[in-house]
Amino acid sequence: MGVEGGSQANEESIDRHKLFRLYLAVRSEEVQWMNRHEQHFRHYVMLVTAILAAMLGAVYQFRGNVLFTLTAASVGFVFNIAFCRLAVLACNRSYRRFLEAVTIEAKLEAFLGLDGPRPSASDHRGSSARFPKDAHLLPERYLRSRHQGTAAEFVKDNMGEGSNLVARITMGILAALNAILLVGVILVSRCG
Repeated sequence: MGVEGGSQANEESIDRHKLFRLYLAVRSEEVQWMNRHEQHFRHYVMLVTAILAAMLGAVYQFRGNVLFTLTAASVGFVFNIAFCRLAVLACNRSYRRFLEAVTIEAKLEAFLGLDGPRPSASDHRGSSARFPKDAHLLPERYLRSRHQGTAAEFVKDNMGEGSNLVARITMGILAALNAILLVGVILVSRCG
């Protein structure tokens, strides 16, 4: 009977070890998706501002040629607005994948017991406990943010938060700026 019990304990420790390795892999994936989100955001902001600067330079340089100015401005600013929309879509995709990794991570934390009560200092061979008033290993805010019933609800509730909110607002402002400049160029060209 002792051999069977040892075999079960070994299987459980292997499963916990596999779960922990999976947890580390998911955490790594989470970081990669957040990095991709930030890279998409930076690249699109640079692209849109470079095109915007080029368009403003072209409009100023060729302000005497109304037809060229209107054509270049229309094409450039419309493409820039489209790039802003593509940026939001790319950032949304990366952020959604980031949030999905967070939900997988949360499930694995429950399996590993990381979301449960914190072990006492005596459980750690007499080492002094850090932050002794904390009831859990994970931050309370982190645990409270997971009140949704499903992963899909968590993703939906958090898509408009954090760095994705910054990306959406920034791209919205840049798209609006392009639209305003396009209208301004058209009005100035008609008046001139």
